Amino acid sequence: MLASIDHGFLSSGKYIFNHGIMHSTATGVVDNEYNSEQALGITEFGDQIQLHPVLKPHWNAITPHYKRIGLFHSSKVFWELDIPEWTTITISTQYKNLDDIDIQDIEFNHQTSEGAIIVNWGSINYGKLTIMLADSKDYQEALDSELQARLQIFQY
Repeated sequence: MLASIDHGFLSSGKYIFNHGIMHSTATGVVDNEYNSEQALGITEFGDQIQLHPVLKPHWNAITPHYKRIGLFHSSKVFWELDIPEWTTITISTQYKNLDDIDIQDIEFNHQTSEGAIIVNWGSINYGKLTIMLADSKDYQEALDSELQARLQIFQY
C-alpha cells in the first residue's frame, strides 16, 4: 500500500513542482543542477515536476533507485519548459486557500509557452504567493494586472 503524502493545498491532489535550485544558491556554486532531483522525492503519482535537463540521461538510474528505497514519485517530468522570457512576483492576497483561487484560463500553456505558474504556495496560509509570469514583458505586465484584479493583491 502506498503511503500517500497529503500536501493539503489543492483538492485535486495533483501538483506541479518546479525546483529552481539554480536560483536559490550562491553564485559560483557548481553542479547545483544535480540537486533538483531532491524535489522529486516529495512528488506523488499524478504530480508533474520540472527537473534540470542535465538529469535526463540519469533518469533510468534515478527511478530504480527511488523504487528500491521505497520512495514513490511522479513519472511526469518536464525537462525544459522552453520559456524564453519570464519573471516572478511575490504577492499578498486575501485568500488563504488555493482552492479559492481560479487562474485556469491564464495558467501556463506548454504549447504557447505563456501564462502564470504558482511556484511557491507554501505561504498561502499567510496570504502570500510567488507566481512566475511567462512570455514577453508586455504579456507579463498584462498577467500581473489580471492577477491583481482577481486576487485583490498588493505587490511587494
